Amino acid sequence: MKETAMNTLFLRCPRALLPAAVTALTLAGCAAKPPACDDPAVVQSIHKMVMDPIAEAIHLKKRPDLNPLTRYYLRVFVLNALPEESEIELVLNLQRPVFARYTEGATIRLNAVTTDGYDSQARRHNCKATIQLQSKATGQTMEVRGVAYTVQATAKAGEFLVEVPGLDNFIQMVGEDAIDYVSAAVIKSMREMDRSAAKGRAPAKGPKPEEEHGD
Repeated sequence: MKETAMNTLFLRCPRALLPAAVTALTLAGCAAKPPACDDPAVVQSIHKMVMDPIAEAIHLKKRPDLNPLTRYYLRVFVLNALPEESEIELVLNLQRPVFARYTEGATIRLNAVTTDGYDSQARRHNCKATIQLQSKATGQTMEVRGVAYTVQATAKAGEFLVEVPGLDNFIQMVGEDAIDYVSAAVIKSMREMDRSAAKGRAPAKGPKPEEEHGD
């Protein structure tokens, strides 16, 4: 089995172009203090923050906003495949397992995690870390450094909010990698289906003419 070469892409301190990504998580128990900056539940929440907007961008039926990620998808996939309205369901069915493979093989890690302290009155951790995503599907390693984020308890027992401002550039970078992977696989499948259909429509060869027999 041939191993995929690992490439590393770096993104430094993105500007907050979009509203902060926020995810609520509920943990077992009723601990008043939120989980630590590098808690697995926090990592899982950041994974969701990254992957959910990508899933929205490639969902043709949802008609997402024309943000940079959606425009990239339209340029890479739609303008190449040119799916008809009647093929949208087919496209979604082909995309779903391919995107699932990408998502399941995308591992988020928090490196160089630091904390600027715990605010006991707000019940909030102020954190900073390098967020790294490794894609098993494409062999890419993508990261953004110096990301500040918070983990804060809510009024609901056992529920906490993870807020990461300025994650949009990183989402765009991961999204383009995912869209390239998904689009290539779906376009290949659609072309194979077209070739199979064309073979099925080919006119059947007529019967061989009967040989003439002499008297």
